Amino acid sequence: MDEIKHIRIHNYRGVEDIAFSPKKINIIVGPNNTGKSAILEAVSLLLSSENNFLDIVGNNVFKYLFNIREYDMKYIVREGESKAVIECQIEKTKFKLEFEYRETGIPLDACGAAILSKIRELSNIFLNNPDILKALNMEPISPTKANIIDNTLESELDRILKSGKGDVPHSFEFSLKGQRGSQVRRQKELEDYIQINYERNLKKYLDILENDIFNIYSRCPKVIFTLYKDDVECYYYIDFDFTVDFSLYTGATPESYQRLNILRRFLFQNDRIIIDNREGDTNEFPLLLVSFCSESLVSDINSFYDNIVNEKKIKGVIEYLTERIEYFEDLRKTDDGMRIILKDIKNPLPVSSMGQGLISLIRMILLNSLVSEGVILIEEPESALHPGYIEVFVEEIIGHSNNQLFLTTHSLNLIESILEIGKAKECLDDIQIIRLYNRNDIKGTLSETINGTDALYEIEEIGTDLRGI
Repeated sequence: MDEIKHIRIHNYRGVEDIAFSPKKINIIVGPNNTGKSAILEAVSLLLSSENNFLDIVGNNVFKYLFNIREYDMKYIVREGESKAVIECQIEKTKFKLEFEYRETGIPLDACGAAILSKIRELSNIFLNNPDILKALNMEPISPTKANIIDNTLESELDRILKSGKGDVPHSFEFSLKGQRGSQVRRQKELEDYIQINYERNLKKYLDILENDIFNIYSRCPKVIFTLYKDDVECYYYIDFDFTVDFSLYTGATPESYQRLNILRRFLFQNDRIIIDNREGDTNEFPLLLVSFCSESLVSDINSFYDNIVNEKKIKGVIEYLTERIEYFEDLRKTDDGMRIILKDIKNPLPVSSMGQGLISLIRMILLNSLVSEGVILIEEPESALHPGYIEVFVEEIIGHSNNQLFLTTHSLNLIESILEIGKAKECLDDIQIIRLYNRNDIKGTLSETINGTDALYEIEEIGTDLRGI
């Protein structure tokens, strides 16, 4: 598989600068507030960036961070810095995700020019959509709707001619000056007059809306992501925060409210802009699966199960669970939801009725089976797992996985289990610990890497608590 050979994280949230060369299994430890979760987040942002920040099962990393964890967009870049950078090397190819937060304005560079061009393209497509023109109530008026040729109409045309305002067809002016003409001709003249004014007013109104759109995009806060491949810009992703004051576009007239509704409709559809300059195969990164701390364990199992069934891997998962959990027999999806079948119990039971430990273990085993030769990021997998289940999980990720794994943990039991099973399977060289710790003298976080062999020695011979707590 194409493994990640090097990672560097610079100015992402609280992380000033961390770099390391990953192995197959990477255990990230350290006290609270040292950046453990930030490392997982940064790697997930980079590896999902080419797929609109989606992982293999459709988890949106960007939405998770800003909608679920409710991070403030303003602080995605380390305070006091202008840009954040996440770099990695996959085999011989170097990738870099650079991003910046802008309170207002569009960059005055190639990225800014590409953004303005894309906004113009999107607004033109939207504003010329027949449904939008209909919503504007500015469709051409048919002759049947304009059957008002009487003295009132002629008086109105007289007013237009005398004032010199308005575009009146030449033939209409001629008939008004003395040649009354036939009603059919006058009907045609009226239609021409209406069409001319319709086109002029429509263009004026659409220009106003397009100008509104550019002003809002420019004024609103935004995060701009730029993906580089071997130092060449190849992909832009811009996420906008449309919590701007729309009062400038409201007023007492019905037209103002209509204008605001049209703008809201456009912005709802285009709250992010993607500009992809790549050619050919764009799947540059390994398959990614992200598992941050979740409260919806049963929902995750339901989603993972569907994907595993589609990949025809469910038989192997059931066999492994049956082998490792003596009372487990089967896992099935029914019309009533996920059901588990246990030995010596007649009827299937809802997965939700099981203990949190078993539910969490099933979720972890399914998760590890979803990806082959990819990258899995797991935040605190020990959550809800008692010691016996931790061993089952570790045997799965070490003995039955060809993925590259990054996990954070506070569990010494989990660390010891990984190292001991790694030693038994003669793969300690594939394991390393990335230990983070705060340095008050430099007001920052530093990191050190410990290989599997040294880590096991420190635990067994010295009694070191590798968590750094």
